Amino acid sequence: MNDSHGTGYAAHREDILLAGKTGTAEIKVSKEDTSATELGWFAIFTAEKTEENPILIISMVEDVKGRGGSGYVVGKDKQVLESWLN
Repeated sequence: MNDSHGTGYAAHREDILLAGKTGTAEIKVSKEDTSATELGWFAIFTAEKTEENPILIISMVEDVKGRGGSGYVVGKDKQVLESWLN
């Protein structure tokens, strides 16, 4: 979330300390399968214990292949996060 090279950085904010984890799961018939579906997920939460309004968002999007993998889900969660905080 705070490393500009990380996938979750797209949801980074300066006004609140957040932590998050992204992931992608491939649903394959075999290791050689190149047409597999990819499930992208992202979990984001408030990292400061003193935060008055803690946040926990967990989401998954089916078939993120060709859409940016778990980065696609980060973008979707960022919209929810922006709405909640603004």
